[in-house]
Amino acid sequence: MKTDETPRMSFGKALRLRSTKSIDALFSEGSMMQSSPVLLKYNQSVRQDLSPVQFVFAVSKKKHPKASTRNTIKRRMKEACRRNLHLLQLPLAESKMDIAIIYTPTKSLPYTAIEKAIISIFLRLSDLLLKT
Repeated sequence: MKTDETPRMSFGKALRLRSTKSIDALFSEGSMMQSSPVLLKYNQSVRQDLSPVQFVFAVSKKKHPKASTRNTIKRRMKEACRRNLHLLQLPLAESKMDIAIIYTPTKSLPYTAIEKAIISIFLRLSDLLLKT
């Protein structure tokens, strides 16, 4: 058992978007932003959860036919989001948001390229939210 009180930086179940109604609303009504290898769709939510933001990750089965490569790419995107979630915490303090992160290239990119794109897109989204 840990004695220090450092916050856990895990990507738990509360951060995952699981509701099919919310996912359908996100893809049909959501706004879009793009940074080189990833596409981000976001939508304001009215759910009653404690988490201010929930994510869903998608990789095209047509572009990446092997499940192992799709899972590796999703794992890289989740880790990049987990490590940089603090960029969205302040702008989303009082509002709820659903976010879909979609991987668009046909080749698997290294983690650093994915993280760089997610950081830039999170900064753009937080700037947009702070302006409104």
